Amino acid sequence: MSKMRWINNKKFLIKELFWLCGIALIYLGMDGFYAKERFLSIGNNTQGHYGFAEYVRCVVFIVEYILAISILYVMANLRKVVGLTLLSLLGMAILLDQALFEVYGGPVGISTIAILNAAVGNAFDAVEEYWRQIVTSVFWVGLLIVPLAYKACRSSLRLSTWVFSILFSLLTAIYLVILMVRGEPALIGFPKGYSYFFGSSSLAANDAYIKFNGDKPVQPRWTGRFSSQKVVLIIDESIHYDEFAAQGKLLDSKTVDYGRAHSGANCSAASNYILRRGTWHRDGRAEINLQAVPSVFELAKKAGYFTAYVDNQNVLHDPVVRNYIDSREVAAIDKVFEASGEAYRRDGDSLSTLQTLLRREGKVFIVVNKVGSHFPYENDIPPQMDSHDRLENYRRAVRHGSIDFLNGLSPLLSADTIVFYTSDHGQDLHGRVTHCNVGTQVGPDEYDVPMRVLSGSPELVAAQKARLGQLYNRLSHIELSESVRNSLGFEVAGVDSLFKPAKDMQKPFCGLYGPPKTFFGENPRCFMLGH
Repeated sequence: MSKMRWINNKKFLIKELFWLCGIALIYLGMDGFYAKERFLSIGNNTQGHYGFAEYVRCVVFIVEYILAISILYVMANLRKVVGLTLLSLLGMAILLDQALFEVYGGPVGISTIAILNAAVGNAFDAVEEYWRQIVTSVFWVGLLIVPLAYKACRSSLRLSTWVFSILFSLLTAIYLVILMVRGEPALIGFPKGYSYFFGSSSLAANDAYIKFNGDKPVQPRWTGRFSSQKVVLIIDESIHYDEFAAQGKLLDSKTVDYGRAHSGANCSAASNYILRRGTWHRDGRAEINLQAVPSVFELAKKAGYFTAYVDNQNVLHDPVVRNYIDSREVAAIDKVFEASGEAYRRDGDSLSTLQTLLRREGKVFIVVNKVGSHFPYENDIPPQMDSHDRLENYRRAVRHGSIDFLNGLSPLLSADTIVFYTSDHGQDLHGRVTHCNVGTQVGPDEYDVPMRVLSGSPELVAAQKARLGQLYNRLSHIELSESVRNSLGFEVAGVDSLFKPAKDMQKPFCGLYGPPKTFFGENPRCFMLGH
């Protein structure tokens, strides 16, 4: 009898070992065994040899994956309802993580996760643009989770939830230690799925940290010396300078062309935030000391403007980030105009809204968030213009949604109106990801944007054209956002603009990537751009 029990136990152990090895093989194989490459890279320190710290990191790395795989195995052997619930939640996190790996071609970090969470409003566009990578991710996650779900339903081994709690707590503790030691890069090389969960939790904790520490904005001073009666800020979408310039000049005496400019960030939400309420001083260093400024909507209200937000992207319906527009900023907007209908019609249709607003009596301030040329590009042009060629469709989208839009806007401008035009970021049309890259994958094309001023005032246009020797090909979103504040009557000391003397425009510019905020006291990361 005891021999039979031993044989049965042996068979049981072999079967469970088979399950454990199968989980490990699939889990590690999902990203082409990238964990091996990450493990070997640990020794690439500045001294070029292994030291005590490298051996510790190697051991910790192995322990991370042992715990991650063990937790998956334990989930499949908990009570059915608990196990299936946890597997579903972790499966979704692994799917997001794996999809990011497939799209970016590398493991995620906290900046990548912040970008993903900030782009919830563009989820459908991402599915349409990267459907092959997403299908591949679904296949791999199904290969991992479906057998585990089957085991959760049929398992004869029911472990206590305490086992799961202990293992998960150990993995959490390891992550927290790494986060304190390494800071923002803590997730690079962390097991997939868990990295998304821990990264999102870290970002939420960081937001609470910033709020607790009182992130007080820099208060601009009122001067009124550059203020205009009607002020419009147009933020286009995904317009690269070269493609914009190739479409031909805007044949209009009301336009000032400042050439190639740099966006404040390479991702929409962060760039919109900077244009509306962020600034820093150019110092030629690869570091950003980002400072919060009251929103341009708040400043406009303070100065007695009627404020309007023309939301062609409907970002205020985004359940998460909303281009970092908070409730206080929304309270400073008198009227929100939301778009409807096909994407390619929205920018053109909003011209009638702008015409009505610009005819309004008194002071008016408008921010336009355009549809522009966001991928998939065929959605941004009328169906009859679809060439079925990705790059050609992008060029046509720029012409249709940007050049034609500005030419349609120009006749609406009176002498008391100034319009600031730029794009949120550029576009890498030949890389793996068009924008929102991080780390070594970031490129200058993601920051190259057009910058224009339009006005019905011949004197203002002439004065700006006289300064093109100082300003042409030297501007960034920092100078543009300050110029908007100047047009509302406010100034931030020491920040250049289109109206103030140019002191720092000769210095290189460092464009932000990742979220536009400090991470537990560390400044945001940026990519150095020259002139």
